[in-house]
Amino acid sequence: MYVTVIIISSLLILKDAFCSQLCRSSLGVFPENDFNIHACGLCYNYMFPGLTYTLHLSFNSLALKTNLSYTVQPDINNTTSINSICATLSSDECERWLLCCKVSRECCTRQLKSRDANNTCPPTWDGYGCWDASAPGVTNQMSCPTFLQYPVQS
Repeated sequence: MYVTVIIISSLLILKDAFCSQLCRSSLGVFPENDFNIHACGLCYNYMFPGLTYTLHLSFNSLALKTNLSYTVQPDINNTTSINSICATLSSDECERWLLCCKVSRECCTRQLKSRDANNTCPPTWDGYGCWDASAPGVTNQMSCPTFLQYPVQS
């Protein structure tokens, strides 16, 4: 009985791994739902380093944490999560963070639609932008995302 449960559990894990829609970030490959939370965590971490939350590896995805016992999953479909995270930001910063999360989701959607086994450089979300797949030796470029703000140089 115990062996049967282990075999069934293993098969379910393999099914999930091979049949899932996977999206890639600079830190790994994740099922689509985990990717969305992971990517929003990267957005917060890269856009607002040193603020209340820091990255914390949790259950094969990234979460935001304030201490060892309290985590907030950066899920833009969860109002409680949004309110907790945006409480650490100005309203402008919150809007820019949410935009970054939405752009990361669009990146995952693009990745899922553009699977091409011939590309050796796969599409990747890097925490700021979506790098499209490319052939070896090809250089990709992208404009700075609108959700980033840079100080004006005089």
